[in-house]
Amino acid sequence: MASVTSPGGSGRLLVWLIERAAGTRYKAVSFKSGGDAILQVMGGHTHFTTENVSEGYAAVEGRKLRVLAVSSAQRLPIVPDVPTLRELGYDIHIGTGRGFAIPAGVPKEAAAHMETILERIHKSAAWKEYSEKNMFENLWLGSVEYAKHLAQRRIVHQEFLQSVGIIQKP
Repeated sequence: MASVTSPGGSGRLLVWLIERAAGTRYKAVSFKSGGDAILQVMGGHTHFTTENVSEGYAAVEGRKLRVLAVSSAQRLPIVPDVPTLRELGYDIHIGTGRGFAIPAGVPKEAAAHMETILERIHKSAAWKEYSEKNMFENLWLGSVEYAKHLAQRRIVHQEFLQSVGIIQKP
């Protein structure tokens, strides 16, 4: 039994991806927050959670929880000895992605300028410090790469949402 925060969220998506890759099935139970989902595991009410490492890191430090794997592309600096799912043989990479959007009618030069500024911020020491402090998987995708990423993710998300009954197949 897996603790997640939303029946259609990234934690539940990760459970679904693991089910597909490993040929298993889990009952997913939704809770109000990542903290609540983690407490359910700590209390022995569920078997595992796919919530963010940052939300349960205090319990990891206190040896109340153990991180078995991370779904990032690379190992996370905060838990350097924990393998990625890919290292364990599962072709899964999922994180909590964030992106910037501007109206479609903005001139290409303005969009390119904004992308340059955002990339400079991403490369800054301040961002790196913030990213490490908040335990982010710190990846940069420019607008072209991010658009491709979103298009691929949309296909996977649609299949997932249909599979778990949140949306109907067309």
